[in-house]
Amino acid sequence: GENLSYIKELNRLELNGRKLVSCSAYWDPAFGGNDSSVLAVVFTDEDGDIWLHRTIYLKSGEASDEATGQSRQVAEAAREFLIPSITIEINGIGKFLPAILRREIVRARVPCAVIEHSSSRAKDLRILEAFETVMAARMLHAHDHVFTTPFVTEMQEWQPGHSHSRDDGLDAVAGALALQPVRLRGDFFSGRQSWHGGRTFNARTDFDV
Repeated sequence: GENLSYIKELNRLELNGRKLVSCSAYWDPAFGGNDSSVLAVVFTDEDGDIWLHRTIYLKSGEASDEATGQSRQVAEAAREFLIPSITIEINGIGKFLPAILRREIVRARVPCAVIEHSSSRAKDLRILEAFETVMAARMLHAHDHVFTTPFVTEMQEWQPGHSHSRDDGLDAVAGALALQPVRLRGDFFSGRQSWHGGRTFNARTDFDV
């Protein structure tokens, strides 16, 4: 399994010795019914590899209401995985959740921002666009914990355009992937001189300085 560690002296977060340069977390909430409430946590390392660290299928918890119970679990995940910000899908039931999550994050004293997101695009298209490129390029890796959750079954059985397909975890991960900045890996250049490394040179410009 992957080992997430923070090196205080270097102010550096590592995953199995790889320096991590970004983190995104996306919460696609649901209460009751057949839908699952899922928090997805994704990291990117300095080589451009993407690490799906957690797909957390939230339960009601021990709080007096489900929204607070789930928000407490999300706040605890933010603490455990050093998540700097969490984006919440606010379509439908999620409209009132940001305020509740912010309250629980403050109570837990976790330094994590809460960002609201409303999506009007078709879910199938969001999922396809998020996964297609990173999987084709073999850039996406998953923590052992992910394989113990319903996410794997969702991925195996999912078919675009089929409303009966379970996709709660897929949608949350797609949201987290969409938040990640695009980074080009070193092998993208296939032997060419990389613009983000190597020797420097001077160039004439028309800019006033």
